[in-house]
Amino acid sequence: MINELSYIAGFCDGEATFSVGKFVPSKPGIRVIITNTQISVLHYISDFLGYGVFAVASNAAHPRWLPQQRLQFVSGRARQISWTLLPFLRLKRRCAELIAFYPMCPKQECRNTDSKNAINALRVPIHDEIRLLNVRGQARNTKEIARLQAVSPIPPGIGEEWVRRGYTHLTVDGPKRNDRTGVLRIGPNTNDPPISAPMRKDLVAFLNRRNRNATT
Repeated sequence: MINELSYIAGFCDGEATFSVGKFVPSKPGIRVIITNTQISVLHYISDFLGYGVFAVASNAAHPRWLPQQRLQFVSGRARQISWTLLPFLRLKRRCAELIAFYPMCPKQECRNTDSKNAINALRVPIHDEIRLLNVRGQARNTKEIARLQAVSPIPPGIGEEWVRRGYTHLTVDGPKRNDRTGVLRIGPNTNDPPISAPMRKDLVAFLNRRNRNATT
């Protein structure tokens, strides 16, 4: 399983976008989109993970070009794939870290205005950082990214340790895990996608081995 996740992460480092839409409090708009001309590879990723939605990204701009195919993950599924691949990503790790632990609150709590405002206050700088990280070339504002990371509720590099501990989302009180029903879920609500128990076990074992190797 680790080999497969490592392969998918490497593919996503080159072909995926971890992004957010324009900030709307009631609709976070987090998504992960993998775009490629090879539909067979996208089917392999979707079949292995067990989720993902297919779409044609665009028609070929040249008659000799193949059309772009898109495998997309939104909302809970975007958080799930980001959480699962985080330990193996390199180029896209920071964006995945922010999406994997995107601030969430239970539905009942979010009906309270104060709770909703508090969780949105955490979300705004995360949205800002993700959008800046997805800017390419010299237009990227590295100083503003550094400023946001210095005050981020998700410190850079912390995601791997949070995965190892089984944290699945961020709240106003810090990172939390949701395994109240005996199933680890990628958010605070009972309808959030579950994390596969064998996959979770393999991830923890892999991270523990890597930590031991790093200290020897």
